[in-house]
Amino acid sequence: MKRLFAMGAVLALALSACSDGADGGVGPAGDDGKAGKNGKSCKFKSVDDGAAYEIQCPNDTVTIRNGKDGKDGEPCYTKLSKDKTTYDLVCDGKTLATIGTKDYLMQAAPKAGRLVADGKIYNTLTFAGTTVMAQNLDYEVSPDTGSVCPPVAKGGCDTLGRHYSWATAVGLDTSYDKKSAADTLAKLGLPIRGVCPEGWHLPTRYEMTTFAQQLAAYASGLPEAVDECLAQMLADTLWTSLGGNGSPICSGKPDNQLGMSIRPSGYTQGTIFQGGYFNAWLADESGPTYAYVLSLNRKLTVLSGYDKSYKRSVRCFKDDGAIDATFIPAR
Repeated sequence: MKRLFAMGAVLALALSACSDGADGGVGPAGDDGKAGKNGKSCKFKSVDDGAAYEIQCPNDTVTIRNGKDGKDGEPCYTKLSKDKTTYDLVCDGKTLATIGTKDYLMQAAPKAGRLVADGKIYNTLTFAGTTVMAQNLDYEVSPDTGSVCPPVAKGGCDTLGRHYSWATAVGLDTSYDKKSAADTLAKLGLPIRGVCPEGWHLPTRYEMTTFAQQLAAYASGLPEAVDECLAQMLADTLWTSLGGNGSPICSGKPDNQLGMSIRPSGYTQGTIFQGGYFNAWLADESGPTYAYVLSLNRKLTVLSGYDKSYKRSVRCFKDDGAIDATFIPAR
């Protein structure tokens, strides 16, 4: 038997329909007395490419779909236990179901793919219903005033991808690197394609934050996670020192286990290349001449206050991710 509910209306029902069985009473005194057994636990799994969660109980199945704009209650999210043995599905502050870490990691594992665009082949990663580029964009802007290749000696465009000013990344004239683009972007509306291939877009800080949080929640449960530092699982073996000052920020060696293939693509200021960092532009401004970026420290992090005229990397999201309406963030 299956039922589908908006999340806000289903909490009480899910809790009653899908709660664990209570302990049985102790048998009467005597040699044959036995303690009662626990009922079977409910489990959960993501369905519809991450757009909803399905809670499976012994006698019933309840599907909880994330509400849009908070109309159907707060978003659900997955939470890893302190001992890393289970993941909880939490909705409106209540735990609706629990699943063992091994089972969750098997059903939630990121999936690798490929994208062919503008004569180039890019690796992609699909996780929690969202598909992202697993390498930096390398699309030559024409006329080429707002983008540049890193030095060949450092890997060039083939290894590190191309650098773009923020205005170029969102598809605007470079004059917007020195002034606010808020009104212009508002007229364009979301998603902002910018320099991304057709069917892809430059992610907003909300999209990137929720994606990074959910990926971190998943990765923290892996046995290979080191000291809550996930950078080594996001970077590839070409990056032996994840800290910009030459010091590793994680005790583990980069192995790119999560498939994001992050490299120290750095940035370009005028004609000067600065390596040893990873920053990728996001679609949001944080001031008239500043914008948000995705950065890698111990985890993927969204930061503000980066000069829009500096040229940095770009990572695109696939349009059909529908992250603003259906994505279930982790906390």
